[in-house]
Amino acid sequence: MNKSYCIKLFSEIFSDSASKYRFCCHANENDTTKKYNPLNTTPFDYFLSPEMEQIRNDVLSGKRIQGCEECYLKEDAGHESFREQYNQGKDLPTNVESYNVDLKMHIFGTFCNLGCYMCIPFDSSTRRAELQKSGLKDFWYDMESADYTLEGPRNLGTKRYEEIEANLIANIDYIRILRFYGGEPIQMPRVWSLLSKIPKDKAKNIEVLISTNLTLTEFKGYSIEWIKERFKKLTLTVSVDHYGKKLHWIRYPINVFEFEKNLALYKKDVNYLNIAVSMLNVYDLKEI
Repeated sequence: MNKSYCIKLFSEIFSDSASKYRFCCHANENDTTKKYNPLNTTPFDYFLSPEMEQIRNDVLSGKRIQGCEECYLKEDAGHESFREQYNQGKDLPTNVESYNVDLKMHIFGTFCNLGCYMCIPFDSSTRRAELQKSGLKDFWYDMESADYTLEGPRNLGTKRYEEIEANLIANIDYIRILRFYGGEPIQMPRVWSLLSKIPKDKAKNIEVLISTNLTLTEFKGYSIEWIKERFKKLTLTVSVDHYGKKLHWIRYPINVFEFEKNLALYKKDVNYLNIAVSMLNVYDLKEI
């Protein structure tokens, strides 16, 4: 395949917490598609729009597209890019007629039950509340560098969320992976709303990936076990930055005992541990 093609354009629907569609989590906005956002366009209407189809045609012809500069810059410097990593070892589609969508939309909220000191406030309700209470709201903006974060998170209203959810259920045959990021997805009502509306026979074809702090495994009658029984596969990416007392300092107010119990219980479902390196753990990484 040529040096501009990326499988993400044919297989992923991504939106960030500022309610903007982007080609993937590493991409910037594209001028021809930025008129579309979750507030005015449902996911599959965006994905199948004439503008997205033209962009797919452009990369098939080898044309570089706006928004993917991060990957192009890495490649021009002789380094492997995210684009190259995503394309490796996969059957690379050239159309979306039989599309298998990897859905990664930040439409479920940013609620989190922890206030981790290194967390990006853009993705944590508790962290934002702590900075606001401490009079450090401006510090949030000093921590951010990407343009899409500067506006802050935009929560979808109930009516709009229900419209998007209905669009996803109507197109559920085309979805192969559902990815949930936080905040803490296991404690987000909308995550369970979507999952519970997927018919059982459809759920068996869908993989679920959750990025979680794994402090809690249940929510109002639903649970990790419920997902494992209903869906094709569950994969957990677990955020953990230390153990014992130091873990409690970093991921306050975590119950370390409950977390470690949950980690042991579900370790076969964990694909990796996500460690945020900081001055509080940098000298302990090998031990961790």
